[in-house]
Amino acid sequence: LNDVDDINVALIAGSNYKDEREIEAYIENILGKNNEFSDYEVEEIAGKIIVEKSKEYLNGCISILEIENIIYKFYLSIDSDWLIVLSRNAEYATDIDYFVKPFEKELKYISRLWETYPTYNEFYIHYNRDISNMNLE
Repeated sequence: LNDVDDINVALIAGSNYKDEREIEAYIENILGKNNEFSDYEVEEIAGKIIVEKSKEYLNGCISILEIENIIYKFYLSIDSDWLIVLSRNAEYATDIDYFVKPFEKELKYISRLWETYPTYNEFYIHYNRDISNMNLE
């Protein structure tokens, strides 16, 4: 990511949850206004951002609320299986301390996969929803 992308990610994090058009506008700014990106490429970009933001969160540079905002906005904008448990755990963890560990476990799992397997096909070959489901506890 570059500085302009970071600004747009910050704008996504600060945008209104209910305004999907605003979120999509920031994503378009990151990807390019007249992009011809496939849904797969959009997921790859989201995965890359989650990897970067998870490092910031785990190093104490951003709060759980900040990363939850980003994850939730991706969840609203991208119809993807890997975001379901991650988003749910993030939401629970912002309200109930018990869920911080499951959230962090899922965040590490998803981030490690995207960092190791940065393409859509590679990621989905290795992603296992059963592992994510175990991170609900």
